[in-house]
Amino acid sequence: MIQEKCMAWALLVVALVTNGCKTNEMTGEQSLEVERQECVMRGINHPITGKPYDIGAAIDAPVKGRQVLMDSIVTFLNQELYEFYESDEPGFLTYDEVATSDSRHLLAHYQEVYKEQLEKDSDRVSFDYLEVVLAAQTDSYVTYESNWSFYGEGLTISQNWVTFRKSDGRRFDCVISNDNLLRFMDEHPDLRSSDVWGDIQFKLSNGKDVSGLLENTGLVNDSVMHQHCYANGIFETMTYDLPTILPYLSKEVQDLVKGQ
Repeated sequence: MIQEKCMAWALLVVALVTNGCKTNEMTGEQSLEVERQECVMRGINHPITGKPYDIGAAIDAPVKGRQVLMDSIVTFLNQELYEFYESDEPGFLTYDEVATSDSRHLLAHYQEVYKEQLEKDSDRVSFDYLEVVLAAQTDSYVTYESNWSFYGEGLTISQNWVTFRKSDGRRFDCVISNDNLLRFMDEHPDLRSSDVWGDIQFKLSNGKDVSGLLENTGLVNDSVMHQHCYANGIFETMTYDLPTILPYLSKEVQDLVKGQ
């Protein structure tokens, strides 16, 4: 029998997030307040190392802020959770059958919907842990980071980022084009990873399409994140200084950073 524990607690102060739910006097934009929700499906021991770890998920669910922003974030969280719970057996339920607008009980809802299937098949999900957290907040945007964890011979974490404009909830899945990121790395050799650059050049010289290696980027408070995938389960995450990479970002994202 799967032993599950679902918890939720309010984050009164989140790193990089304004305390409470206040309105910026200059922009009129309300800060986003979130609640951490966590479901531990079960604890197991690693088959190789013997070390214990949890199987489950955790999210930062929006509870206060501009409604259009919260609606957009809740849609995103639904999509991430749906993909997580359907990862090993896609198509068991449709997204419309599962999605909910109840942000206060979002994770508990998914755990309840899939409870029977999880009881029947404790290895139903392909990933061991999903964490979707509020990674950045400024006066004009917020960014969420998704960490998809898998324990094989070691811990593997696949990351992705999504940015939302506060004023209207507009979602930005891509903050910089593949060509511009490649150009940025070419023009700033001191800021790039030599291993990542070497892997990209090797693939290019062998006629490989590297667009998928460059598209996984995210905008946080003072930098742009980029996770490079060398091969399945092998990643490296870089951090690029925002003032330096800003001219390479899309025009709309540049305006977002400048608060325009």
